[in-house]
Amino acid sequence: MCLQIHRKRPELPIFLRRVTRKELSPEVLQAIAGSYENNNIDQLNGLINEYICSMYYPLELAKGFQEISTQVFESLIPGVKVHCDYPYLVKDQLIYGELFTLIPLESDWCRGYMMLQTTEKEITDLIRSDATAIHSMRPNRNDINSILNEATNLIWGKARSCYFSSVESLEGNRIYVPTLVNHSQKHMSFGSTEPQLCFKFKLIDPKFRFDEITIYQRLIFNLSWSPEKFTENDQIVEHLVEDGDLEMF
Repeated sequence: MCLQIHRKRPELPIFLRRVTRKELSPEVLQAIAGSYENNNIDQLNGLINEYICSMYYPLELAKGFQEISTQVFESLIPGVKVHCDYPYLVKDQLIYGELFTLIPLESDWCRGYMMLQTTEKEITDLIRSDATAIHSMRPNRNDINSILNEATNLIWGKARSCYFSSVESLEGNRIYVPTLVNHSQKHMSFGSTEPQLCFKFKLIDPKFRFDEITIYQRLIFNLSWSPEKFTENDQIVEHLVEDGDLEMF
């Protein structure tokens, strides 16, 4: 059963409850996050703390990115219905589809990346449906890339003005970690095992011009993470708006 669950939802950590100490097969060991013996609650608590409760994401940040991303998708594809599952944490580092974009997220309280992932076929069919600003029955690579790039830039711009302050003072103290991509295994490593905040968006066309599109969005704060400063940054933005130093258009 755990193999079937892992194949359908590889992003979910699986905790296997065991009643015997029989050796597990390599396939099962690769599919599960860990195992615990029956009636040993301490082992289970350890797995939960390691894989589920090891990183705190402010609720306002999750809700904000969900709302901003929904607005961007609606603006790029007029008339589309956007459905977003509840945000969840992942540690699998798997890539969905052939297309993904990366853009830095940097502030005095965090440093990392935002990533959007989807398939080339879904974007190609979207362009062919004539539902976007790009009109082509034979979209080329630039056409396909521009859709995801535009979505990434718009989300980043809106989120940056809301949640991320100036990072000029951090220039001299930056630490960089290599990003490794293994296309054959659909695996991408950011040099960190911390959980990533993931959103799964489904773009549905009521006019049936194109099939349902799935876009995964991930927030990866692998370089710096101090969520306790997030509220302070949010209050600074509110004061700037009240004082007239920051205007929203």
